Amino acid sequence: KTIIDETINWYQSIKENERLESVLGIARSINAIEGFTLENKKTFLSDIRDIAVADGRFNSDEKHLHDRIAKELGINMMTIDKNIRKKLGY
Repeated sequence: KTIIDETINWYQSIKENERLESVLGIARSINAIEGFTLENKKTFLSDIRDIAVADGRFNSDEKHLHDRIAKELGINMMTIDKNIRKKLGY
């Protein structure tokens, strides 16, 4: 088995209403590792994005989870699409 398979099986074994807190708890634990640098955190988030887009999509739920993990790691990174409206004439 691959790590991805094991991770998918673990994630699917968690009750749906407990998944977010479980994942965020893991992010908090990772953030607490002494010596886990900002560069390590950015690489970790990049890996998460790579996994999320492996199926050719990076949907809003995946983006939201990514951004919540980033927040737990102390990184302000937004991947969620925002509707930005510019004023006419500006």
